[in-house]
Amino acid sequence: MMQIQAYLKSHTFLKDGAVFIADSHYSSQNRSLYNLLLKIKNEEIKTNQIFLVGDIFHLLLPFKFLIQYNKDVIMLINELAKTKEIYYFEGNHDFCLDGIFENVKVLKELKSDSICINHGDIYIKDRFYIFYTKFIRNRFIMNLVNFFSLNFINNWMFKKLLVKKIKCDKMKNFENLAKYKLTQYKDCKLIIEGHYHQNKIYNNYINLPSLYCQNSILQFKNQQFQEIFL
Repeated sequence: MMQIQAYLKSHTFLKDGAVFIADSHYSSQNRSLYNLLLKIKNEEIKTNQIFLVGDIFHLLLPFKFLIQYNKDVIMLINELAKTKEIYYFEGNHDFCLDGIFENVKVLKELKSDSICINHGDIYIKDRFYIFYTKFIRNRFIMNLVNFFSLNFINNWMFKKLLVKKIKCDKMKNFENLAKYKLTQYKDCKLIIEGHYHQNKIYNNYINLPSLYCQNSILQFKNQQFQEIFL
């Protein structure tokens, strides 16, 4: 932690008050994200910089059914983006989001001032998972499936996925995971990821808390990260 704080004293990218929200898995059964964004809107949580670090929605793809299902939060994010700087990192539950959000920087990864941020499922060992995510994140393939199924299969599948429970187990090998991650990033003095729901720090690797699992977020304030419980 001291290594991170030493670096942050000279950084220029993160703004004081920046909030990091990860793995909230918003759905009609879990509205913690909506309530959090309302607190930001109402200045109960003061910030001008918001990082949405993937799996913000339990499921959000560029289909009418899912956009309509998630419209309350989509509209709220777009409203906040009029006055705040918002970065949205696509996850494995929410991707191909171009055109859904306004004034929001939608990206897979960000590297700035030697700070590296992404959802967390980019630099991994599982080759099958890498192939699978490249396949499903192909907009052409998704549109093709949607066309031939007349949207019926998609809507049936989406409804099933939207009620699927998320695992919140603590990893026994988190330190090994963190060490591997540190070997995959080049020229990064601070690495920030979500995806694993661990809420842990190892050297200069931060795995963010999951809003779904830990009911908390991180806020960068006074040159350090502080956990905020909701």
